[in-house]
Amino acid sequence: MAGKQWEEVDTITKFDRVKDDIVMCHKCWMNKVESYTRVIDSNYQKWVDGGVTSIRPIMKVLQGVRYLNIERELSNDTNTKLNSLRSISKGLLSSKGGEEE
Repeated sequence: MAGKQWEEVDTITKFDRVKDDIVMCHKCWMNKVESYTRVIDSNYQKWVDGGVTSIRPIMKVLQGVRYLNIERELSNDTNTKLNSLRSISKGLLSSKGGEEE
């Protein structure tokens, strides 16, 4: 039976724990740059046309680019597309509850 008082419970906070630094060689990092360039260039128009349905892949790419700090290695064209994707994501996230068209 349920008691009349609130039960005290511990707050559970989840953290990722990293024991050691993770280091990526320059060659692997450049492979990531090339990979993100291909993904952005090949999916850009589909993401622009997709609207709300494209928010997850856009956010994943933006997060990866930011995490790897590869923006300075991308071509001007790819950087332009990346900035456009940022604007699209901000617009979709700030719209009224992300309403679909």
